[in-house]
Amino acid sequence: MAVYLLPSWLATAPPPPPPLLMDSPSTTASDDEDHHHHHQGSDGGKKKHVMFLVSHMEAGCIIGKAGSIVKSMESQSGARINISRHDQLFPGTTSRVVLVSGLFNQLMDAMELILERLVYQGDQVIDSKATIALVVPSVCCGALIGKGGATLKAITQKASAGIKISPQDNSYGLHDRLVTITGSLDNQLRAIFLILSKLLEDVLYSIPIARIVFSRYPASPVEYENVGSDEHVGRYQNKVGPGPHCSH
Repeated sequence: MAVYLLPSWLATAPPPPPPLLMDSPSTTASDDEDHHHHHQGSDGGKKKHVMFLVSHMEAGCIIGKAGSIVKSMESQSGARINISRHDQLFPGTTSRVVLVSGLFNQLMDAMELILERLVYQGDQVIDSKATIALVVPSVCCGALIGKGGATLKAITQKASAGIKISPQDNSYGLHDRLVTITGSLDNQLRAIFLILSKLLEDVLYSIPIARIVFSRYPASPVEYENVGSDEHVGRYQNKVGPGPHCSH
């Protein structure tokens, strides 16, 4: 199992102290049959990940007062949710980075909880055409696009979402591109499921990061390995329930 160093755009951040809060939950989503929006799937016991960008306001919304919201999301999903510090921004943007890690069903549970919180305010939709920008290694984007754009077109049609991949930009020494998804909560989740399913077929989709520093809360080093494909039962056909009000 390979352990990776911080990418160059986070290399200036000091290493985090030993973990004090928000350790990975000891139970997973599959341990509880009554888990909210439980996602079934065969994970093979391998850790997977997804990274995406959020604004400072959205980061605060996910973290919650004294970390209460993010800890609750970790407990409900079984996934680990890391958020970069306020001074650790994705190069060329004013956005912070969220890293979610765990088994595939845990990732999808966590993404559902996070997006619900960002898209809904009480029972009202804040933005019916919201966007989320996934951070994807440049070397994996070719397979995601497919020959003549066929793979990306198929994913776009199946998800009924708008999906755009940013041009490769080496000006910041980046080895990642942004995959921006636009659509309803349902469509975003379906697109994320399809994109991750495709990326996990690629052995190059390994995570170039050993740890990311929590906002206010130290993170412990996390080990990752290359992951294989999953056979996960899709379940993004119906609208999920409204998320909680995002208060600060």
